[in-house]
Amino acid sequence: CSSDLQLCSVNIGDFTVYSVYSTGVSHYSDHAQITQILLKNSDRKLLVTGDFNLPTVDWCSLSLPDGPPDIKRPRSRLNRIRESYFTLEDLHGISQLVMSPTHRLGSILDLVFTNSGDDILDLDVLSDCNLSDHYPILVEFSIPFKSSSVAPAAPELNRRKCDWPLWLEIISALKIHQLPDRKSTRLNSSHLVISYAVFCLKKK
Repeated sequence: CSSDLQLCSVNIGDFTVYSVYSTGVSHYSDHAQITQILLKNSDRKLLVTGDFNLPTVDWCSLSLPDGPPDIKRPRSRLNRIRESYFTLEDLHGISQLVMSPTHRLGSILDLVFTNSGDDILDLDVLSDCNLSDHYPILVEFSIPFKSSSVAPAAPELNRRKCDWPLWLEIISALKIHQLPDRKSTRLNSSHLVISYAVFCLKKK
């Protein structure tokens, strides 16, 4: 995107989460690029958040009320931008969820879009939080837990690199330096692994 509008994303479980920032003077082509990216990835669950900086758009009705002329935001440009987001909701099921002011002056500047409304558990505009002129938006969404059935690989020890004199000192200090009989071979092996691990830790 251009310097007037920034976009980044991260995958969280089944969701692709996008963060958007608009300076407020961004052009239709910037927002059209965002809508195209969202449509291209609509096979995944989407959560799009950020400061879109479009205060004159009525996000509750997706309309553009009459207002005084704005040189930085010409009405014709705003209407095309509004229509691009209206198309997302009307034809592709990507809904905008924020319906209360997110700015101390009463505008809805910060938006949350998603195509998976059933997975949104809660959304709250924290209007009593005065850390900025914008209010934080708390979004809680469901991510299925996927347990891994693959056991972690056992660490591989290269015994050829073991410092045998130091190993013998460790074994002696543990008072287990006498070699066990053949029936206790596993015990001997475990002593070796433990002492070698201690040696590695000491080297670090």
